[in-house]
This record gives sequence, structure tokens and C-alpha cells, in this order.
Amino acid sequence: MFKRAALFTFLALLGLVAGGAVAGFYLIGRDLPQVHELESYRPLAASRLISEDGEVMGEFYVERRIPVPLSKLPKNLINAFIAAEDKSFFKHMGFDPKAVVRALVKDVLTGTLAQGGSTITQQLAKVFFLSSEKTLTRKLRELLLALNIERRYTKKEILTLYLNQIYLGSGAYGVEAAARRYFGRSASDLDLAQAALVAGLPKAPSRYSPLMNPDLSLKRRSFVLKRMLKEGFITRAEMESANAKPLNIVGQEQLVAAHLKEKVRLALEEELGQEMLYRGGLKVYTTLNLGWQKAAEKAVSEGIKRLEEEIKPAEGERLEAAALALDAFTGGVRVMVGGRSFAQSQFNRATDALRQPGSAFKPIVFARALDAGLTPRTLIWDAPVSFNLPSGRVWSPKNYSGGHEGEITLLRALSISDNVAAVKLTAELGPGSVIEEAKRLGIHSHLRPELALALGVSEVTLLELTNAFQVFAAGGVRATPFFIRKVVDRENRELLAKRPERVKVLSPQVAYQIVDMLKSVVQDGTGRRARSLGRPLAGKTGTTQNYNDALFVGFSPRVVLGVWVGFDSKRSLGKKMSGSRAALPIWIDIMDAILEHETPEDFPVPSGIRFVSLDPVTGEELPPDDPHARWVALAE
Repeated sequence: MFKRAALFTFLALLGLVAGGAVAGFYLIGRDLPQVHELESYRPLAASRLISEDGEVMGEFYVERRIPVPLSKLPKNLINAFIAAEDKSFFKHMGFDPKAVVRALVKDVLTGTLAQGGSTITQQLAKVFFLSSEKTLTRKLRELLLALNIERRYTKKEILTLYLNQIYLGSGAYGVEAAARRYFGRSASDLDLAQAALVAGLPKAPSRYSPLMNPDLSLKRRSFVLKRMLKEGFITRAEMESANAKPLNIVGQEQLVAAHLKEKVRLALEEELGQEMLYRGGLKVYTTLNLGWQKAAEKAVSEGIKRLEEEIKPAEGERLEAAALALDAFTGGVRVMVGGRSFAQSQFNRATDALRQPGSAFKPIVFARALDAGLTPRTLIWDAPVSFNLPSGRVWSPKNYSGGHEGEITLLRALSISDNVAAVKLTAELGPGSVIEEAKRLGIHSHLRPELALALGVSEVTLLELTNAFQVFAAGGVRATPFFIRKVVDRENRELLAKRPERVKVLSPQVAYQIVDMLKSVVQDGTGRRARSLGRPLAGKTGTTQNYNDALFVGFSPRVVLGVWVGFDSKRSLGKKMSGSRAALPIWIDIMDAILEHETPEDFPVPSGIRFVSLDPVTGEELPPDDPHARWVALAE
């Protein structure tokens, strides 16, 4: 009788426990999220900046995530995650009963909720739908959600979502972002050792980060490789070979083209909004040539170091430099270096710094003179001269050399950067007329209507000045500078497209005569150091009073490049620190990289141009074989 009563009591209690469990599961599961939401899930995706030469040069993101299909991932990477995180993934229905029991026993013995034993599907449920709180209720909800996910989705679909969603440290979400973050390559290119390292990160991304704890990262990689061997995914020889490889971590992202990236970021925030830019997975195609950019940044860095050894700035003073290259015909920005270090100063000296162009402004004066009917062989007196200014002051411009050459051609005057000749031309043409010419050529900054305008005393940006020289290179056509070619969304739908904006502002004959005169600057004048490149080139040095600014702006038939050197404080660089000495060597290094793979070519000659053999100093016609003769372009 007693035994029957005890059995009845036991069964009753068992029923109560079972009923309680069923009721508990019902209460826990009745407000579970709907797993079908995964079908419409669109992960936050980083927007990528792509250079003109097809390289990914940067990203904008809140969470760095680059979605990638399972078919693009190497087998070793997938197997590494299976071995490390869920060896029974392709067999279970959402959870692993043995793993759950082991975790519960451990929790009971330690008196904690370690939350171990989660399958890949459970981890996915947690990441998408649940918090990270360590409670039994949260664990049960995770398990129920995993069952629902498994009923609705295939294993491949679950694995694809997981590998694109899981956090892998250092701001990288998903395997593609992690591969680029740690190894500087796509996930599809990871070798076995790299795949094992990435697969070892989900357990504790910060603890096992190769950037934070390289030794622990190697130990974790070794563990994953052993798991892969045990599961039959790799051979012992493969495991040992992978274990022997060094980490070879890329480390922190290089801040290449950082000033241009900031320009792109601000422009797209205004055009498309922050939500689309940081979460939309856009592809932003820029005009920048990444190879040229890297060469330019190196040239600027090394050039500044060389100059600082000569100048020896005071403690706390930083010499700065900027470089900007434009496509001669489209106006696309091919190189932009806004300063020596974006990390130390975000100010963009290539586009925003107003500085005196010095003698680099003179080609604009000479272009106006040719527009007015003068020619490169027109003679002008280089002799002492004084001007009565409206202020009542008498001004006597001086040449850089301190001397005078007497009667010389405009060709010679521009070649040697003669100050007196440039001022006399401005006086004859009128400062207002020169300003009108400058505006047509792309100078938008305020220019003061004074005779000293010819010597570049009014401040302009390097972008404006380089744009003005672009007009000469392009045969009289001004192209508006731009740096974004197009933007497409993750479905490759075009959101923005930039077409070159070009307008004729000079006659082809005037433009070519200026080109020919600026070629003389390189061949015989202040820019002759550039002859070392062995190419047809044209350009002009710029040196300001007191040597506060040093510039060289020059071009090949396809690319226009401007370089500026100076202090932000606008103090002197030091005596004789001219454009030829301070800026031109940097320009040469950059242009050398730009022209490295280009076939040498000369500037195209428009119709209406004839070549005459002249003495470049006197303008006198000479036999072509005369040692003093030079073929000079003249308009017919």
C-alpha cells in the first residue's frame, strides 16, 4: 500500500515538473522574435572607396562588415569554423544535446552560468535577436530560436548569415572584414593558417586578437588546427606546416589618401546622408590613382625630411607640404596630399590653404598678354622701373637675381621668371584685365587689383592654381576638378555619376604658346632640374617675398601636378629657399612615378601654329643650326 502511494506521489511530482517545464517553455517562447525576419535582413555594410586603378583605398562604416556569399569562401575557412565552433553543425537540428548537458553540468559544478555549448545556429540566434545577458531564460530562448531557424532555413543559409555577422574583433564583423583587417586581403585568399586564426576569434575576439595578444592568438590558432585534424579536415603535415607560419599581421590601416577620403566623406554625407554612407554598403569610385598617391605621399615625406635638415625648424615648428595632380583633360583629381600627416592635422593644404603663389602666377599674366595680341617674341625692357602707387608710395620691383637683362623677349622673361617684365605687362594690360583672365582659368579666390598681382601676392589655393595650369595643358579648355566618378549601391544601382565639366576659356593657339614658353622654363629656366625626367614637360616655379612659400606647378600632356612647401605660420623657409630648391625636387619625384609606365609623348600642336627659329633672348630669327637658336611656337 505504501509503495503504491509513493509511486503515485512520484508520478504526480514528475507530472507537475513536466507540466511546469512545458508551461515554462510556452511562456518563454510565446513572445519570441519571428525568425522569418532573417529573410529581409540587410546587414550594416561598410561603404568602400575604390581608386581609379581598381584598388580598395578605404571604407566608411559604423560596423565594418563586407557581406560575401558562401561560394566565395575557401573550404578551409568554412571547415575551420565548423571544427572550432560546432563540429556537429551539419547533423544537429539547432542545438547539440551532448554539448548542452556538458554545459549544464559545468554550470552546476561551478555555480555559474558559463553559457557554453552553443551551436553556430544558437550563436546566430543570439547575435540577431537576443542580448548577451547570462541568464537561464535567455539561454532557453536562444535554444528555441535555434530550433525555429533550423526549421526555416538550410544549413548553407545559416552558415552564410553567421559568417557575415559574427564579431571577430578590431571593429571587424564577418570573415571578409576580418581578413582585410588582419591580413590585408580578401577572405577568398586566406591560407590555412590565416583561416584557422580567424576561426579562432569568435570565442573571445579581444582576448585572441593578433593585434592585442599575438602569443594567445597563435595558441588559439594551434587549437583550431588540432580540431581540424581531429575532424579529418586536414592532414597532420598540413597542420604542422600551418602551425609553423608566422602571424604576418598587416596591423593598423594605412592612412593613404586620408585628406581625399575626408573630402569624399563630407561630400557624400551631404549628397546621400549618413545612414546611406555608413550603413549602405556603397561602392564609391574615385578619380584617384592609388599607386601615384602612395608615391606622392612618400615623396612629400622624404622631401620634408631633406628640407628640415637644411632649415632646422625651431622646436614645435612643423614644415608642411601639399601636392595635387589633375587629369589634364577631365579635371579628375589623381593625387591629393593635404599635408605631411592627416593624423596630426586634418587641414587640407592642397584645397583649403590660401597661400601666395609667387611667380607661379606669372603664366596667367603672360596668357593675358598673348590674348591681347602680344607674342612670345615681343620685346620688353628689363630695366629699373618705379611706379607711383595710389597710396602715394613709390614702388620699384626687383628681380630675384638682383640684376637686369635689358631688352628681352616675353619667352625669355617667363623662362627666367623676370619680375620687372611681369609687372610692366600688368601695368600695360591693367590689373583688372589680369584678374578677369585668372577667373576664366579657374581662380576663384579674391585677387587684389594692384601691380604686385603679377608677382603672386594675392593668396590662392593650390587646387585653383593647378586648375589654371590645366587649361594650358588641355589646349584652352578648363575642366572643373572632381574626385568622385560614381557611386553605386550594393545592388550595383547607380546613385551618383560625375561627368567631366569642360568649357573653352582660351584659344588653342594661346594655350599652346604658353605651353611652349613653359617648356622653356624646364629646358633653360628656373625649372631646369626637371630635365632629368627626360620627357616633354612644362611648368613654373613659384617663390614668394621673404621665402614664405615655395611652389612648382608643371605638367605632362596628360597630368598637371602642383607642389607647395611652407609653414602654416607663414614664416620664412629661409634665404634662397625658392620654388626650384624646395618644391621642385618633390615634384620631380612624384612626376617620375606618374610617368614611369607612360610612353613619352609631346604636347599636341593645334592648327594655326607655326614654328620659327629664334634667338630666345632677342627674338631675332636665326638659322636652325645656330647654337643660340630655339624653335618657338607662334600663332599664325
